[in-house]
This record gives sequence, structure tokens and C-alpha cells, in this order.
Amino acid sequence: MAIVCFTPQGQVLAERIQKVWPKDALDAKWSIEFIFKPVPFKVWMKEHFQELDVLVFIGAMGIVVRDMAPCLKTKLVDPAVVVLDEKGQFVISVLSGHIGGGNAFTVELARMLEATPVVTTSSDVNGKIAIDLFAQKNNLAIASMKQAKLCASEIVSGKQVNFFCDGKVNGNVPKELCGSENSFKVVVSPKKMQPEEGVLHLIPKAYVLGIGCRKGTSQETIQTRVLEELNNLGIDIRSIKAMASIDIKAEEEGILGFAEKFKIPVSFYSGEELAGLEGNFTPSEFVSSITGVENVCERAAFMLAKGNCAQDQRELTLADCMVLPKSGKDGVTVSIMKIDWSVRFE
Repeated sequence: MAIVCFTPQGQVLAERIQKVWPKDALDAKWSIEFIFKPVPFKVWMKEHFQELDVLVFIGAMGIVVRDMAPCLKTKLVDPAVVVLDEKGQFVISVLSGHIGGGNAFTVELARMLEATPVVTTSSDVNGKIAIDLFAQKNNLAIASMKQAKLCASEIVSGKQVNFFCDGKVNGNVPKELCGSENSFKVVVSPKKMQPEEGVLHLIPKAYVLGIGCRKGTSQETIQTRVLEELNNLGIDIRSIKAMASIDIKAEEEGILGFAEKFKIPVSFYSGEELAGLEGNFTPSEFVSSITGVENVCERAAFMLAKGNCAQDQRELTLADCMVLPKSGKDGVTVSIMKIDWSVRFE
């Protein structure tokens, strides 16, 4: 979070925000940076805007709107922008209110400062569900922002949409999502779907991926193999929550490049950790001679699946999770396991 101000009175308010913001909410990757009189402001904005999660500006809103305009991309990546007057009377959510968390931040900061929060998004003003915020809170990828906007338009205009979910639904489905069969549809599913007008596809994190490869295998080869297996199973790449391999592959540029391209967190486990898993894994004498375990991709995927199992659930077995047993081709082995997922309405 960056707090930007230009006047001594604004500086006093910025220092107050630093004091009231709970220290346990900050860590090495998320901290408050206080900037007084950045000159020129337009240059500072261009250099830092996309690096921020939250930009708090103390002063006239017109200035920040004009200077941030060239920096804007999409609501999926733009930071939350919040503006305060110098006296701290109003806290105004300006940008990325839902997905960026700007509205929630505005309300919380206003509470801390005993100020008035100003939130203008239609769903909030009308007390209706914000479908993009629902997706963000439930870690659902939005397949089409165009359809998301159309869905939001249907809801704020007073229409009901029809809600479908392949997983468990916690809480009460709001009346806005209890439409008829002919209504606009919201579908929560990890499966691949063809784009369709009047249908918003939300994609949950429902699978994990285990991978092994020959040394020096290219990113392109790994990508081709993984997408081939996912396509055969009808699984959307955005439903992969995480991927893993053995630690001797931790510097494989092909694996790291693939993970970075598709924004999939990647873990690497030691041979001892993988060998400690119980189950009937597909054996390979060659893999065992190189890594010390008879199977890397299945064991790595199973390790991830167990790590994503709720503590109150029964102990998972390999059969509980297996979607794709070891599949090898072009020097790449792939395994896919399912994990429990659900959505919640608050």
C-alpha cells in the first residue's frame, strides 16, 4: 500500500493511517509506503502504479484520476485506488472496488478513522450480489469479463440469473441467482466450456498437477504435453490450483517457465518426502535410478492433493484423488489429481 499526499495536513493524516492500520496485517511482501510530494506525480504514478495493491491518495480526486488514467489496464490487474480529503472526513473507493478489494478497504479504513465511506458501485448501492466479488472471494477464475459485465447488468437491473455449480455450495444462494431456465446463466465448473452468449463460466481450483521431465526439456514441450492431457479430459487449465515435482527439477527452466506463464504455484519435494507416501504408484526402474523414487509425477501430485485436504476430512487415498495416472510422452510425464473445492455465499 502506498499513501501519497502533498500538503502538511495530508501528511498528518497519512501518518495517522500508518498508526491505526493493524501491524499484523502487514508482512515482508505487503507493507505501507509513505510518499510525500512525489515530483513529478505523473511520472511516479507511471513507474509504480502496477506494482501496488492499494494506492491511498490524500487530496483532490481530480488529480489522481487524471494522472492514473494512462496507467489503467483491466480490473483484473489494476490496484485498488482510494481517495481521502485532507481532513479525513470521507474515504472514497475510486478503482477496483470488487476484485481489487477497494470497497472493503474503503469501509475498513473509514471505520478506523471514524470517517464516512463512499462506495458507488451499483451492486453495493442496491444491496445485490457482486458476481466479480463472489468470484474473487471463492478463488474462481472469470472466463469472460464481457459475460461478467452482462451478468452484473442483469442483476442490478432487477433480473434474476440462473446459478449452477458442480461442487458443494455453502450458505444460501441469493435470490438474484435463482432465475428460471431461460435466464442468464452462471456456471461454476472446472470443465472446459465453449464461450456462449448469456453464460458466465466461473472456474474453481479443482485439480493439482504432478510433473516430471527429462533434463533440459523445453517449456513449449511441457506446455504441449500438459494441455494435451487437460484437453483430453475436458479440464480447463485455469482449474489447476498448483503443480509439483521432485527437488532435483527445481531449476528446470521448462517447468518454471510453464508455471510462470499460467500463474500456477509450483512446489518441489525431496525424494524422501515423495517416497514416504503410501499408495500403488506406477513404477519405473529408470526414474528410480535417477531420482531414488519409482514415480515422480503421481507422487508429487498426490502430495499436493493431501496438502489441500481439510484437516477434518478422512485420510485421502490415491484412489480418492486420481484423475490421470502417469502419462509419459516426449520426455514429459504428467499426473492429475482432484482436490475438494466448494463455494460459499455470505
